Amino acid sequence: MRYSPDGSRILTVTGNSVQIWNADDGQPGGPLGHSAQVFDAVWSPDGRRVAASTREKRILIWDAGKGAVESLAVWLRPERE
Repeated sequence: MRYSPDGSRILTVTGNSVQIWNADDGQPGGPLGHSAQVFDAVWSPDGRRVAASTREKRILIWDAGKGAVESLAVWLRPERE
């Protein structure tokens, strides 16, 4: 669980979903769905975006207000010899 920088929203991670909640009344603000297990999610410093890392070795950047993916990165780690 992580509070947004201004303290107005809460971010939670459960299974394949990241959920944004209103901190004042506890109402859900909308899920950010993923196709794989989410390991962690964090707010951007301005609170406008959420970055989430998944089991698929992806990092998705979400617009926290619209609930839409803004960008996607895939990380590769070198093969061990």
